[in-house]
Amino acid sequence: MTGTKDTIRALAIYASVAGVLVGAIGAGAVAIATHAPDKQQAAQERSPLQARLDSAREIKEALARPIPAPEPLGPISSKLKPQPQPLQAKVAEAKLQQPKPKPRRVVPQVREVFASFEPQPEPFFQLFAFGPGRR
Repeated sequence: MTGTKDTIRALAIYASVAGVLVGAIGAGAVAIATHAPDKQQAAQERSPLQARLDSAREIKEALARPIPAPEPLGPISSKLKPQPQPLQAKVAEAKLQQPKPKPRRVVPQVREVFASFEPQPEPFFQLFAFGPGRR
């Protein structure tokens, strides 16, 4: 008999837990249904993506429309003054001279220093601790 009582008790607990879960889901569904926005309100609020799509459609429609032809210009009623020819001749006769490069001057003391400078060759491996001269 104790086995039967334990089974009935476990079944009752299981049924009550399942009932509470179904009730919570139902209450949540009711809460969401009551707070759902109207379709008109959803249509008024546009997302940034929707705004961009609308802008792109407007641009596409504007580009699809033909551009009206400009109005034709009236006849030319004035004439230009003739330009004097001697100005052009003077420009053509001008000679272009290239500037001469300035010679470089070396100070005698600098020349002597460079002449007496003898670099000391330093082997590459002497810079490190494992070079051939290191022990």
